[in-house]
Amino acid sequence: MFYTLSKIGWMFFSPLNFIFICAGLGLIIWAFGGRIGKKLFIFALSLFFICGFFPVGHNLVVYLERQYDLAPELPRRVDGILVLGGMFDTYLAEKTRLSAATDNIDRAFGFLELVRKYPRAKLVFSGGAGHPLQPLRTESEDMRRFFQTIGLNPDRVLYEEKSKNTHENALYSKEMLEPDNGEKWVLVTSAYHMPRAGGVFLAQGWHIIPYSVDPKTDGEYRLFAPQFDVSRNFELLELGMKEVLGTFVYYLNGKSVLPFPARDDMLFGLQDLSKTRADDVQ
Repeated sequence: MFYTLSKIGWMFFSPLNFIFICAGLGLIIWAFGGRIGKKLFIFALSLFFICGFFPVGHNLVVYLERQYDLAPELPRRVDGILVLGGMFDTYLAEKTRLSAATDNIDRAFGFLELVRKYPRAKLVFSGGAGHPLQPLRTESEDMRRFFQTIGLNPDRVLYEEKSKNTHENALYSKEMLEPDNGEKWVLVTSAYHMPRAGGVFLAQGWHIIPYSVDPKTDGEYRLFAPQFDVSRNFELLELGMKEVLGTFVYYLNGKSVLPFPARDDMLFGLQDLSKTRADDVQ
C-alpha cells in the first residue's frame, strides 16, 4: 500500500507535473472569472522559469551528494558488500527482452571495484520489481546477465528480490542475511541517494559503512546554470526533491531515523536512536 501511494503521490508532486497542474487549474479558474486563477497561473509560470533556468535542482543534488564522501577509505577487511538496485529499467527489459540500463549503472561499477578489493566478502544485490507496470519482473534477472557479461560468476552473489523501495531494501536484506552486530557491511548506492539510505538502514538497527558512487553533479554550488538546459535542470530537481520528500515521509512512518537528509557523521551519533526505531518498525 505504501509503495502504491508513494507512486501516486509523486505523480502530483513531481516538479513539472505540479507546475502544469497549477497552470492548468489556473487557466480553468481564470476562464470562469476567478481572480485566483490568474495568480495561480502566474505562480506556475514563475516556478517554471526559476526552476528551469536557474540551478535550483543542481544545487539541491549537490547538497545531497556532499553529505557523504565519494568512494571513501574503507577498513582492511569487510564481511559483506551490498549494492542497491535501480540500475535497470525492468519495464523496458520485459518488453524488449534486452537489458535496459539506467543512469544509475555506475552503482554496479562501484560494486565491482569493491568485489576485486575484497574477494572473500559476501556479495549481495538488493532490488526486486521496481516498475508498477511490470510487478513480476525483478531486476535481479538483469543483474545476473550483467555480472555474467563482465566476467563475475552470478552465483557468487546473493539476490534479495522482494524489495520495491529503499525501506524494503534494508528490511528484506537484513531478514535474509541476519548480520551480526560486529560484522562490517558496505552499502553501495548513488551519492544523491546515500543520505536517505543511511537513515533507513539505521532505522533497521543496521549500521552500514556508506560507499557513495555515481555522482550526478560536479559537487559545486552555482548561482547560475552552466548552460540553459531546462530539461536537465528539471531532471536534477526531480531527483533531489524525491530524495528529500522521501526521507521526510519515511521518518513520519518510522522507516528512517532522520527527518531530513544529513551527513554521515550525524548518522554515527544516531546508533542508539536506531535501536529504538528498529523495535518500533518490527
